Amino acid sequence: MAASEQPLQLAAESTVHYTCAGGKQVVARYGGLSDGSLNYVRLTLPKGQQITLPQVASGSGARFSADQDVTWWSKGTEGFLQRRDATGQWQMSLTSCEQQR
Repeated sequence: MAASEQPLQLAAESTVHYTCAGGKQVVARYGGLSDGSLNYVRLTLPKGQQITLPQVASGSGARFSADQDVTWWSKGTEGFLQRRDATGQWQMSLTSCEQQR
């Protein structure tokens, strides 16, 4: 490692609370590596399940997905969660998620 190179570190996480359709609560912790090479979201879903998803390319907003089975989309103050069903089709799991202030 050259003297000018800094070791990678986790950047500070930003926590956002969402209320989705049906009053379901989601907590999203957005973070990344200090060099910007990887961004991620750590989600805590309504039943306490926790998943971490890396950010992937998106035409609009921010998209986080792992193994192409679960995707969290966010844009502005809104978000939603999709999951693939047994036939491989995307199904909405959490809709109309609005950021809480």
